Amino acid sequence: EDVAQELAVLDEVFSVHLMSGAHDIEMTLVLHSNPQLQSFLRDRISTIRGIHRLHAAVTVDVLHYHFDTLLSS
Repeated sequence: EDVAQELAVLDEVFSVHLMSGAHDIEMTLVLHSNPQLQSFLRDRISTIRGIHRLHAAVTVDVLHYHFDTLLSS
């Protein structure tokens, strides 16, 4: 949870989720390019104590995003 809190304050981080299963933490980033992602992972994330492995994936399209409506009900 300490690692997740440290990730949550980074400007590029849109959301941080504590997970069960294969990964302990999942986060969504907002970045403009693949080189920016590489730099962020190499220079910011990999230096945080407690992170031992990174698995990155890139969203190529968002088909449905319904977050605000769920919060208002």
